[in-house]
Amino acid sequence: DNCTNSGAISIADTSDCAAIYVAGIAGTMEGTATQESMIYKCSNSANMTVKCNNTKDVQLGGIMGWLRITGCTISECSNSGNLTMTSAVTGSYVAGIATVQTSSVAESKVQAISQLINCKNTGDIVYNGSESNSAWNAPAGICGKSTADFYIEGCENHGNITANNTTRCNPAGIGS
Repeated sequence: DNCTNSGAISIADTSDCAAIYVAGIAGTMEGTATQESMIYKCSNSANMTVKCNNTKDVQLGGIMGWLRITGCTISECSNSGNLTMTSAVTGSYVAGIATVQTSSVAESKVQAISQLINCKNTGDIVYNGSESNSAWNAPAGICGKSTADFYIEGCENHGNITANNTTRCNPAGIGS
């Protein structure tokens, strides 16, 4: 609760990394929640830059780099930092609040969905891709790449979303 980041983050030359998850508050949350998980009233004002060419999986979020857990709520969080990703690889996602990939797990003892509630992004989101990359990439103001069992309510994006030099991209103000 009530965490704040204002220190700039810059990642370059990630050629030896299998995956990279970067964020102002938490890089990643994975697994199955046995009780409700929550990130509440956190903010990021730092500018973040990630530049990579060989990393397979790249996620950049103002609050959460990669949310891959059922039953997690990110509520009343904000990002005002500008986020820039330059990537020529498959699976590159950048978003003002979080990049998300969730799925239901039958044995979960809490709600089966993860959710973003009343979050706000005012930072600019820039994705610089590669024409040779034929995979889908998703820059978004709130949520980059959302899959099954995910809920967004009362969120706002006021930042610019830009996708450069890409052949397959789903840019979105709220979620892609």
